[in-house]
Amino acid sequence: MQAVSVEYQSFDGLKLKGDHYGDPANPPLIFLHGGGQTRHSWGEAAEAWQRRAGM
Repeated sequence: MQAVSVEYQSFDGLKLKGDHYGDPANPPLIFLHGGGQTRHSWGEAAEAWQRRAGM
């Protein structure tokens, strides 16, 4: 399954972007990146987890 990009915006304008994989009915697993990285740093790991979890 391909990643679906999402964007959330708070009432004061802060934007958070992310990608989600798999069935939204399943419990979430959140990957956070460190300084100098982006959400794309976790793309391969998220895809591998999705395959392993059978989502």
